[in-house]
Amino acid sequence: MKYFPFLRGKQHEILALSSLVSEITATDSIVPILEPVNWNSTTTNALNRFKEQSMNFLFICNPRHGDLCTDQDFLCSYISDLEMMDHICWVPTIYLYESTTQSDLTKFLRMFNKTLPVAFVYYGRPHDSGALAAIRDANVVHHVFLSGRIDTAYLQTVPIEYHVQLADRFRRQPRNADYPDRELFTDMNTTVGNETNVNFGDFSIVGDHFTTGGGAAHAVALHHIHFDSDSNNLMIHHFKSDRRDSAVDTPGKTHEALSYLVNSLNHLRPNDTQACAEYRELFDTENFRGLGYMKRLAVKHHLETILQPEGLEKQANKTRYERTN
Repeated sequence: MKYFPFLRGKQHEILALSSLVSEITATDSIVPILEPVNWNSTTTNALNRFKEQSMNFLFICNPRHGDLCTDQDFLCSYISDLEMMDHICWVPTIYLYESTTQSDLTKFLRMFNKTLPVAFVYYGRPHDSGALAAIRDANVVHHVFLSGRIDTAYLQTVPIEYHVQLADRFRRQPRNADYPDRELFTDMNTTVGNETNVNFGDFSIVGDHFTTGGGAAHAVALHHIHFDSDSNNLMIHHFKSDRRDSAVDTPGKTHEALSYLVNSLNHLRPNDTQACAEYRELFDTENFRGLGYMKRLAVKHHLETILQPEGLEKQANKTRYERTN
């Protein structure tokens, strides 16, 4: 099995991924799915880094969110400018919907399919028979099925080795104060929870949720992935601030939540990641770098947890994306 983290290309998510490119490339157990939400230096620098180090990743060419969602041609022109077409480490990917037409697919496949294999992320099964025929004829290396969006009959037409089961495993709450202290995140990384050894993915500690900003929170919650003490199931702990009655002093409330996280680390696995070291340093120095930075560390630690020797219980096969002639 392989792990496919779905990350939208906001600054802190993409920087969390960029900081671990060497480690991800070395193990080949993680294949990120990236949806760009803007085109700036953070995005281009990350893509160049992925390309230079030959990290396998899926790149969505028809994003749903952000500045690029209405201009697929613009995005594809920038892909060409980055000279990504000459590299086989990345997989051009598009969202599929019930409304996707043969024309939509033809446009995408004409640009990429003669040079690179492609992938599809299913938010629905196209109703257009011509679109379905185009899917069958394409050089597809990954069919990413969002949980609950595709009927079983269609799933059975795709060999399981091409499946990626994508689910939102982050149970978002209306208020940070409403999160439980601890809950199951997934057991798909284990042989018991994933008997068929299927590739799987999730939206990490962010969830399938996109916003361009947010107001001050009454409570601060730090979301931390770790192994269950008795198994390799992935748990998520929500460390919350003591003060929850007003939207003031976010730095102080972050330090409160961070104190609970740091004081718990010695009892959690893993506790020696790069992110854990940064948590301890931020706590010792009482340095507040913003809630976005805390999210970056949470995503980074999640990826580092999967990169542990016990992160995926079954050995991943080395990926090589072959070109077609």
